[in-house]
Amino acid sequence: VCLCALCSYKTHISVLGLVEKMTELARPQEEVYEENVTANELEFDSTIGALEEILMGEAFSALQTSFFKDHASIFEDSDENKHEYFDIFQKYSQTMEKFIIDGLSEKVEHFSIDKFSQLLVSRKDEFPGDVLDLIMGLSDFTEFKQMMVAFKAGEKLDFLVQSSTNIEKEHTAHK
Repeated sequence: VCLCALCSYKTHISVLGLVEKMTELARPQEEVYEENVTANELEFDSTIGALEEILMGEAFSALQTSFFKDHASIFEDSDENKHEYFDIFQKYSQTMEKFIIDGLSEKVEHFSIDKFSQLLVSRKDEFPGDVLDLIMGLSDFTEFKQMMVAFKAGEKLDFLVQSSTNIEKEHTAHK
């Protein structure tokens, strides 16, 4: 299932695409409590809660880390964007979107991406900023490339630290 709202396929609905469209809108941080909560409000709140759980969960983090390990070595810290970067970014977006949709389908009874998309549009001012930022990061190529380059640099640093530690241990053992 493609979630890309900018996709030319008319049948595709995108949580990420809808979120991209909402970034220009102000996001109030105040919570309003009402005694008469409608079914739509409960559904929206439970879906947003499930989305937060998914994005903050260990499984999501592990999936992201695994993807970075598999692909970061290709990326270079330069202004040039190779065609394969975009292919990897598309694969990343599709992988993460599928994970999110599968998670929402599992966590939210009778989850419908169509209905949730409508709720997002109608309640755009209530979308939590931290979740919005995380989702936007999943759909932004520039941020994706920066994460890949940083991950690659971090792996090199981890390797250098580990190598240095091993050399130091060997040196100490020979004394």
